[in-house]
Amino acid sequence: TPSKRKIINPVPSPYGTNKFFQKYISGFLAPIYLERAQKVESLTGRSFTRQWSYTADEIIQELGLKEEVGDVMSFMGGHHSPIMIGMSTKLSEVYRSSFLRALQHFYDSGYIPDETYLEYAYSALPIELSYWKVKPCRAPHWWPKLSSIKVKTETRLDLSRAGLKESVDQIIKHKNDYTVLALEGAVKPATGWNEDTLDTLIHLVAFSYKVVGGNIPDAQEVAEIVLAWPIMRLPPSSSRPFNYLESQPDHEAIGLGYTELQDLIIYPLVARSRDLVINIWQLFLEYFGSPLTVYPGISSDLDLVVRDDGWYYLDDEKDITRTCYWLEGLREKHDRDLPIPYGSYLQINSKFLENLLKSHGLRLGYAQKSMQKNVGIF
Repeated sequence: TPSKRKIINPVPSPYGTNKFFQKYISGFLAPIYLERAQKVESLTGRSFTRQWSYTADEIIQELGLKEEVGDVMSFMGGHHSPIMIGMSTKLSEVYRSSFLRALQHFYDSGYIPDETYLEYAYSALPIELSYWKVKPCRAPHWWPKLSSIKVKTETRLDLSRAGLKESVDQIIKHKNDYTVLALEGAVKPATGWNEDTLDTLIHLVAFSYKVVGGNIPDAQEVAEIVLAWPIMRLPPSSSRPFNYLESQPDHEAIGLGYTELQDLIIYPLVARSRDLVINIWQLFLEYFGSPLTVYPGISSDLDLVVRDDGWYYLDDEKDITRTCYWLEGLREKHDRDLPIPYGSYLQINSKFLENLLKSHGLRLGYAQKSMQKNVGIF
Protein backbone atom coordinates (compact mmCIF):
# COMPACT_ATOMS: atom_id res chain seq x y z
CA THR A 1 0.00 0.00 0.00
CA PRO A 2 1.48 3.40 -0.94
CA SER A 3 2.19 5.68 2.00
CA LYS A 4 1.02 9.27 2.25
CA ARG A 5 3.47 12.06 1.53
CA LYS A 6 3.36 15.77 2.17
CA ILE A 7 -0.01 17.36 1.61
CA ILE A 8 -0.57 19.09 -1.72
CA ASN A 9 -2.54 22.32 -1.62
CA PRO A 10 -6.06 21.65 -2.92
CA VAL A 11 -7.29 23.77 -5.79
CA PRO A 12 -9.37 26.74 -4.54
CA SER A 13 -12.99 26.81 -5.71
CA PRO A 14 -12.74 30.09 -7.72
CA TYR A 15 -9.69 28.85 -9.66
CA GLY A 16 -10.14 28.29 -13.39
CA THR A 17 -7.83 25.99 -15.34
CA ASN A 18 -4.86 27.90 -16.77
CA LYS A 19 -5.55 28.68 -20.46
CA PHE A 20 -1.92 28.09 -21.45
CA PHE A 21 -2.07 24.72 -19.70
CA GLN A 22 -5.33 23.84 -21.46
CA LYS A 23 -3.96 24.71 -24.88
CA TYR A 24 -0.49 23.22 -24.72
CA ILE A 25 -0.44 20.42 -22.14
CA SER A 26 -0.47 17.72 -24.84
CA GLY A 27 2.38 19.53 -26.58
CA PHE A 28 4.66 19.31 -23.55
CA LEU A 29 3.69 15.80 -22.43
CA ALA A 30 2.50 12.64 -24.14
CA PRO A 31 -1.27 12.94 -24.77
CA ILE A 32 -1.91 9.91 -22.55
CA TYR A 33 -1.35 12.09 -19.46
CA LEU A 34 -4.38 14.20 -20.32
CA GLU A 35 -6.35 11.09 -21.26
CA ARG A 36 -5.66 9.59 -17.84
CA ALA A 37 -6.51 12.85 -16.10
CA GLN A 38 -9.88 12.76 -17.84
CA LYS A 39 -10.33 9.13 -16.86
CA VAL A 40 -9.70 9.99 -13.19
CA GLU A 41 -12.34 12.71 -13.52
CA SER A 42 -14.87 10.26 -14.93
CA LEU A 43 -14.10 7.76 -12.15
CA THR A 44 -14.28 10.26 -9.29
CA GLY A 45 -16.59 13.01 -10.53
CA ARG A 46 -13.92 15.52 -9.45
CA SER A 47 -11.84 17.89 -11.56
CA PHE A 48 -8.39 16.34 -11.65
CA THR A 49 -7.34 18.66 -14.49
CA ARG A 50 -8.02 21.79 -12.41
CA GLN A 51 -5.93 20.38 -9.55
CA TRP A 52 -3.17 19.45 -11.98
CA SER A 53 -3.17 22.93 -13.54
CA TYR A 54 -3.24 24.67 -10.14
CA THR A 55 -0.35 22.60 -8.79
CA ALA A 56 1.63 23.34 -11.98
CA ASP A 57 0.98 27.08 -11.51
CA GLU A 58 2.38 26.86 -7.98
CA ILE A 59 5.57 25.14 -9.15
CA ILE A 60 6.04 27.58 -12.05
CA GLN A 61 5.68 30.53 -9.70
CA GLU A 62 8.03 28.98 -7.14
CA LEU A 63 10.74 28.38 -9.77
CA GLY A 64 10.25 31.70 -11.54
CA LEU A 65 9.60 30.08 -14.92
CA LYS A 66 7.76 31.62 -17.86
CA GLU A 67 4.98 29.98 -19.80
CA GLU A 68 6.51 29.90 -23.27
CA VAL A 69 5.82 27.56 -26.13
CA GLY A 70 9.20 27.92 -27.84
CA ASP A 71 9.81 25.05 -30.23
CA VAL A 72 7.34 22.75 -28.52
CA MET A 73 4.11 22.79 -30.51
CA SER A 74 3.13 19.12 -30.62
CA PHE A 75 4.69 16.31 -28.61
CA MET A 76 3.67 13.78 -31.23
CA GLY A 77 4.76 15.98 -34.13
CA GLY A 78 2.66 17.08 -37.07
CA HIS A 79 2.56 17.08 -40.85
CA HIS A 80 4.86 20.10 -40.97
CA SER A 81 6.82 19.71 -37.73
CA PRO A 82 9.26 17.06 -36.52
CA ILE A 83 8.26 14.19 -34.27
CA MET A 84 9.92 14.78 -30.90
CA ILE A 85 9.14 11.61 -28.97
CA GLY A 86 11.21 11.56 -25.80
CA MET A 87 11.92 15.28 -25.78
CA SER A 88 11.62 17.23 -22.54
CA THR A 89 11.74 20.85 -21.39
CA LYS A 90 11.58 22.54 -18.00
CA LEU A 91 7.85 23.02 -18.43
CA SER A 92 7.48 19.37 -19.46
CA GLU A 93 9.01 18.31 -16.15
CA VAL A 94 6.86 20.81 -14.24
CA TYR A 95 3.73 19.35 -15.80
CA ARG A 96 4.90 15.78 -15.19
CA SER A 97 5.71 16.56 -11.55
CA SER A 98 2.42 18.38 -11.01
CA PHE A 99 0.54 15.42 -12.52
CA LEU A 100 2.14 13.13 -9.93
CA ARG A 101 1.43 15.59 -7.11
CA ALA A 102 -2.21 15.94 -8.16
CA LEU A 103 -2.42 12.16 -8.28
CA GLN A 104 -0.95 11.99 -4.78
CA HIS A 105 -3.50 14.54 -3.56
CA PHE A 106 -6.38 12.49 -4.99
CA TYR A 107 -4.99 9.36 -3.35
CA ASP A 108 -4.39 11.04 0.01
CA SER A 109 -7.95 12.39 -0.11
CA GLY A 110 -9.34 8.90 -0.69
CA TYR A 111 -10.70 9.67 -4.17
CA ILE A 112 -8.82 6.90 -5.98
CA PRO A 113 -7.87 3.35 -4.92
CA ASP A 114 -4.36 1.99 -4.47
CA GLU A 115 -4.25 0.29 -7.86
CA THR A 116 -5.20 3.42 -9.82
CA TYR A 117 -2.68 5.50 -7.86
CA LEU A 118 0.16 3.05 -8.46
CA GLU A 119 -0.70 2.37 -12.10
CA TYR A 120 -0.83 6.05 -13.06
CA ALA A 121 2.19 7.01 -10.95
CA TYR A 122 4.33 4.22 -12.38
CA SER A 123 3.39 5.21 -15.92
CA ALA A 124 5.39 8.44 -15.58
CA LEU A 125 8.61 6.42 -15.94
CA PRO A 126 9.79 6.96 -19.56
CA ILE A 127 11.39 3.54 -19.98
CA GLU A 128 10.52 -0.11 -19.33
CA LEU A 129 13.65 -1.60 -17.80
CA SER A 130 13.17 -5.13 -19.20
CA TYR A 131 12.88 -4.04 -22.82
CA TRP A 132 15.74 -1.56 -22.39
CA LYS A 133 18.07 -4.56 -22.00
CA VAL A 134 17.15 -5.91 -25.44
CA LYS A 135 19.10 -4.54 -28.40
CA PRO A 136 17.40 -4.09 -31.77
CA CYS A 137 18.39 -6.36 -34.63
CA ARG A 138 18.10 -5.72 -38.36
CA ALA A 139 15.12 -6.99 -40.34
CA PRO A 140 15.54 -10.74 -40.97
CA HIS A 141 16.12 -11.82 -44.57
CA TRP A 142 12.74 -13.55 -44.70
CA TRP A 143 10.73 -10.45 -43.65
CA PRO A 144 7.64 -9.69 -45.82
CA LYS A 145 8.58 -7.63 -48.85
CA LEU A 146 7.18 -6.37 -52.10
CA SER A 147 8.65 -7.91 -55.24
CA SER A 148 7.63 -5.11 -57.62
CA ILE A 149 6.61 -1.48 -57.65
CA LYS A 150 3.01 -1.22 -56.46
CA VAL A 151 0.37 -0.50 -59.06
CA LYS A 152 -2.06 2.28 -58.20
CA THR A 153 -5.76 2.05 -58.95
CA GLU A 154 -8.12 4.99 -58.71
CA THR A 155 -8.75 4.51 -55.00
CA ARG A 156 -5.92 2.51 -53.47
CA LEU A 157 -2.59 0.83 -53.92
CA ASP A 158 -2.91 -2.62 -55.46
CA LEU A 159 -0.91 -4.97 -53.23
CA SER A 160 -2.30 -8.06 -54.95
CA ARG A 161 0.05 -7.39 -57.86
CA ALA A 162 3.05 -6.46 -55.73
CA GLY A 163 4.08 -9.87 -54.39
CA LEU A 164 3.07 -9.45 -50.73
CA LYS A 165 0.85 -12.54 -50.66
CA GLU A 166 3.61 -14.68 -52.14
CA SER A 167 6.10 -13.32 -49.61
CA VAL A 168 3.81 -14.13 -46.67
CA ASP A 169 2.94 -17.57 -48.05
CA GLN A 170 6.64 -18.36 -48.21
CA ILE A 171 7.05 -17.44 -44.53
CA ILE A 172 4.10 -19.61 -43.50
CA LYS A 173 5.06 -22.65 -45.59
CA HIS A 174 8.81 -22.50 -45.01
CA LYS A 175 9.99 -25.54 -43.03
CA ASN A 176 12.65 -24.69 -40.47
CA ASP A 177 13.60 -25.24 -36.85
CA TYR A 178 11.36 -22.30 -35.92
CA THR A 179 7.85 -21.37 -37.04
CA VAL A 180 6.61 -17.78 -37.11
CA LEU A 181 3.69 -17.36 -34.70
CA ALA A 182 3.27 -13.61 -35.20
CA LEU A 183 4.85 -10.66 -36.90
CA GLU A 184 3.95 -7.02 -37.40
CA GLY A 185 5.67 -4.02 -38.87
CA ALA A 186 6.52 -2.17 -42.04
CA VAL A 187 6.68 -4.18 -45.26
CA LYS A 188 10.00 -3.89 -47.07
CA PRO A 189 9.63 -1.92 -50.34
CA ALA A 190 10.79 -3.55 -53.57
CA THR A 191 13.63 -1.02 -53.81
CA GLY A 192 14.86 -1.52 -50.23
CA TRP A 193 14.43 0.22 -46.89
CA ASN A 194 16.17 3.44 -47.85
CA GLU A 195 15.15 4.00 -51.45
CA ASP A 196 11.37 4.20 -51.23
CA THR A 197 8.59 5.48 -48.97
CA LEU A 198 7.36 3.01 -46.37
CA ASP A 199 3.61 2.94 -46.86
CA THR A 200 2.54 -0.64 -46.12
CA LEU A 201 2.01 -2.36 -42.76
CA ILE A 202 1.33 -5.99 -41.99
CA HIS A 203 0.03 -8.02 -39.03
CA LEU A 204 0.29 -11.81 -39.22
CA VAL A 205 -0.96 -13.96 -36.33
CA ALA A 206 -1.08 -17.73 -35.94
CA PHE A 207 -3.90 -19.51 -34.14
CA SER A 208 -4.93 -23.10 -33.51
CA TYR A 209 -8.37 -24.44 -34.27
CA LYS A 210 -10.66 -27.44 -34.33
CA VAL A 211 -13.51 -28.08 -36.79
CA VAL A 212 -16.55 -29.76 -35.19
CA GLY A 213 -19.07 -29.54 -38.04
CA GLY A 214 -19.77 -28.25 -41.52
CA ASN A 215 -20.89 -24.72 -40.62
CA ILE A 216 -17.64 -22.78 -41.12
CA PRO A 217 -17.48 -18.97 -40.62
CA ASP A 218 -15.95 -16.75 -43.27
CA ALA A 219 -12.32 -15.64 -43.07
CA GLN A 220 -13.19 -12.08 -42.03
CA GLU A 221 -15.04 -13.26 -38.92
CA VAL A 222 -12.14 -15.51 -37.95
CA ALA A 223 -9.59 -12.73 -38.47
CA GLU A 224 -11.55 -10.36 -36.23
CA ILE A 225 -11.40 -12.90 -33.40
CA VAL A 226 -7.73 -13.77 -33.86
CA LEU A 227 -6.59 -10.14 -34.17
CA ALA A 228 -8.41 -9.17 -30.97
CA TRP A 229 -5.18 -10.02 -29.09
CA PRO A 230 -5.60 -11.43 -25.57
CA ILE A 231 -3.57 -9.49 -22.99
CA MET A 232 -0.95 -10.51 -20.43
CA ARG A 233 -0.99 -7.70 -17.89
CA LEU A 234 1.46 -6.78 -15.13
CA PRO A 235 -0.55 -5.55 -12.12
CA PRO A 236 0.66 -2.47 -10.20
CA SER A 237 1.02 -4.62 -7.07
CA SER A 238 4.00 -6.44 -8.63
CA SER A 239 7.24 -6.29 -6.65
CA ARG A 240 9.07 -5.33 -9.87
CA PRO A 241 6.62 -2.96 -11.59
CA PHE A 242 9.19 -1.62 -14.09
CA ASN A 243 10.48 -5.06 -15.17
CA TYR A 244 7.71 -6.78 -17.08
CA LEU A 245 9.80 -9.62 -18.46
CA GLU A 246 11.39 -10.46 -15.10
CA SER A 247 7.97 -10.55 -13.39
CA GLN A 248 6.52 -13.62 -15.13
CA PRO A 249 4.87 -15.08 -11.97
CA ASP A 250 2.88 -11.85 -11.54
CA HIS A 251 1.41 -11.73 -15.06
CA GLU A 252 -2.38 -11.68 -15.24
CA ALA A 253 -4.40 -12.90 -18.21
CA ILE A 254 -7.15 -10.74 -19.73
CA GLY A 255 -9.52 -11.88 -22.45
CA LEU A 256 -8.04 -15.34 -22.80
CA GLY A 257 -9.64 -18.66 -23.66
CA TYR A 258 -11.10 -20.35 -26.66
CA THR A 259 -13.79 -18.93 -28.94
CA GLU A 260 -16.58 -20.91 -30.59
CA LEU A 261 -17.52 -19.46 -33.95
CA GLN A 262 -20.23 -21.59 -35.54
CA ASP A 263 -18.55 -25.00 -36.01
CA LEU A 264 -15.03 -23.67 -35.57
CA ILE A 265 -13.31 -23.55 -32.17
CA ILE A 266 -10.40 -21.10 -32.05
CA TYR A 267 -7.60 -21.36 -29.49
CA PRO A 268 -5.13 -18.44 -29.31
CA LEU A 269 -1.38 -18.97 -29.55
CA VAL A 270 -0.30 -15.33 -29.24
CA ALA A 271 -1.02 -12.54 -26.76
CA ARG A 272 0.19 -9.01 -26.09
CA SER A 273 2.21 -7.82 -23.10
CA ARG A 274 0.90 -4.89 -21.11
CA ASP A 275 3.46 -3.21 -18.87
CA LEU A 276 3.02 -0.25 -16.53
CA VAL A 277 5.06 2.57 -18.05
CA ILE A 278 4.66 5.07 -20.88
CA ASN A 279 7.72 3.87 -22.76
CA ILE A 280 8.58 7.21 -24.37
CA TRP A 281 12.27 6.37 -24.91
CA GLN A 282 11.36 3.26 -26.91
CA LEU A 283 7.96 4.24 -28.22
CA PHE A 284 8.51 2.26 -31.42
CA LEU A 285 8.03 -0.91 -29.34
CA GLU A 286 4.34 0.02 -29.04
CA TYR A 287 3.94 1.52 -32.50
CA PHE A 288 1.55 -1.26 -33.51
CA GLY A 289 0.37 -2.16 -30.01
CA SER A 290 1.94 -3.71 -26.93
CA PRO A 291 4.87 -6.13 -27.49
CA LEU A 292 4.13 -9.67 -28.63
CA THR A 293 4.22 -12.58 -26.23
CA VAL A 294 3.26 -16.24 -26.28
CA TYR A 295 -0.15 -17.37 -25.05
CA PRO A 296 0.02 -18.37 -21.34
CA GLY A 297 -1.47 -21.78 -22.08
CA ILE A 298 1.85 -22.49 -23.80
CA SER A 299 4.22 -20.55 -21.55
CA SER A 300 2.89 -21.49 -18.09
CA ASP A 301 5.44 -24.29 -17.63
CA LEU A 302 8.30 -22.49 -19.40
CA ASP A 303 10.99 -20.16 -18.05
CA LEU A 304 11.28 -16.61 -19.40
CA VAL A 305 14.78 -15.19 -19.92
CA VAL A 306 15.97 -11.88 -21.38
CA ARG A 307 18.92 -11.77 -23.78
CA ASP A 308 20.58 -9.08 -25.85
CA ASP A 309 18.61 -9.95 -28.98
CA GLY A 310 15.17 -10.71 -27.52
CA TRP A 311 13.21 -12.52 -24.85
CA TYR A 312 12.90 -16.30 -24.83
CA TYR A 313 10.80 -19.00 -23.21
CA LEU A 314 12.84 -22.08 -22.31
CA ASP A 315 12.03 -25.66 -21.43
CA ASP A 316 14.85 -27.40 -19.57
CA GLU A 317 17.28 -24.76 -20.92
CA LYS A 318 16.15 -25.36 -24.50
CA ASP A 319 14.79 -22.40 -26.49
CA ILE A 320 11.07 -22.87 -27.22
CA THR A 321 9.96 -19.38 -28.25
CA ARG A 322 11.75 -16.14 -29.03
CA THR A 323 10.47 -12.60 -29.52
CA CYS A 324 12.72 -10.12 -31.32
CA TYR A 325 12.36 -6.67 -32.80
CA TRP A 326 14.29 -4.88 -35.52
CA LEU A 327 15.02 -1.37 -36.69
CA GLU A 328 16.33 -0.14 -40.01
CA GLY A 329 16.99 3.34 -38.67
CA LEU A 330 14.61 5.93 -37.24
CA ARG A 331 14.05 9.30 -38.80
CA GLU A 332 11.93 12.37 -38.29
CA LYS A 333 9.06 12.41 -40.76
CA HIS A 334 6.87 15.23 -41.97
CA ASP A 335 4.04 12.76 -42.47
CA ARG A 336 3.29 11.23 -39.09
CA ASP A 337 0.95 8.63 -40.61
CA LEU A 338 3.67 6.80 -42.51
CA PRO A 339 5.12 3.65 -40.94
CA ILE A 340 8.56 3.68 -39.37
CA PRO A 341 11.20 1.09 -40.38
CA TYR A 342 10.39 -1.17 -37.43
CA GLY A 343 8.95 -4.61 -36.87
CA SER A 344 8.75 -7.44 -34.35
CA TYR A 345 8.19 -11.17 -34.57
CA LEU A 346 7.50 -14.18 -32.37
CA GLN A 347 8.80 -17.63 -33.31
CA ILE A 348 8.31 -21.05 -31.74
CA ASN A 349 10.27 -24.28 -31.95
CA SER A 350 8.61 -26.16 -34.82
CA LYS A 351 8.80 -29.59 -33.17
CA PHE A 352 7.36 -28.22 -29.91
CA LEU A 353 4.47 -26.63 -31.82
CA GLU A 354 3.81 -29.80 -33.82
CA ASN A 355 3.62 -31.89 -30.63
CA LEU A 356 1.43 -29.29 -28.92
CA LEU A 357 -1.11 -29.24 -31.75
CA LYS A 358 -1.10 -33.02 -32.15
CA SER A 359 -1.65 -33.64 -28.43
CA HIS A 360 -4.80 -31.49 -28.46
CA GLY A 361 -6.09 -32.51 -31.89
CA LEU A 362 -5.67 -29.01 -33.32
CA ARG A 363 -4.67 -27.49 -36.64
CA LEU A 364 -2.64 -24.37 -37.36
CA GLY A 365 -4.06 -21.32 -39.13
CA TYR A 366 -3.07 -17.71 -39.77
CA ALA A 367 -4.88 -14.39 -39.89
CA GLN A 368 -3.37 -11.50 -41.84
CA LYS A 369 -4.14 -7.81 -41.95
CA SER A 370 -2.38 -5.48 -44.38
CA MET A 371 -2.76 -1.72 -44.57
CA GLN A 372 -1.56 0.78 -47.12
CA LYS A 373 -1.39 4.53 -46.90
CA ASN A 374 -3.15 6.35 -49.70
CA VAL A 375 -3.98 10.06 -49.76
CA GLY A 376 -3.27 10.38 -46.05
CA ILE A 377 -5.54 7.54 -44.91
CA PHE A 378 -4.79 3.92 -44.06
